[in-house]
Amino acid sequence: MTSESKNTGIEPSQPEGLAEAIQEKAGREASSATLPQGAMEKEDTKKVNQILAMKLPVIVKIAEKRMTISEILKLAHGSLIQFEKGAYQHFDLMVNNSTIGLGQPVKIGEQFGVKITHIGDITDTIRSMGEAVEP
Repeated sequence: MTSESKNTGIEPSQPEGLAEAIQEKAGREASSATLPQGAMEKEDTKKVNQILAMKLPVIVKIAEKRMTISEILKLAHGSLIQFEKGAYQHFDLMVNNSTIGLGQPVKIGEQFGVKITHIGDITDTIRSMGEAVEP
């Protein structure tokens, strides 16, 4: 059990199909190499493991609002900003500024968390993460 699962009670898991999709992409890139088949598989596995070990920022977007510069300049300690989004609506779960799912706010001990209520298609999720690293 990891420290994450101790805190949340949820065992982290790899999304089904993620490794296969990344392996397929890595395999296509490595297919032009002149390495023997066994060496290519090791190289592909190494690439997949490197990709899976990458850390990306995960953002939970509560709401957003457009304000004039004049309104922003008037903000002070204790100012309140009201958003159109209801207090109990789902939050957007974002990676690389792309929404990949939705969640509800939860309290985990004394910390804030998000319970995932919807997660997008694995292909779309990989595509949104890849935009951050592609040239």
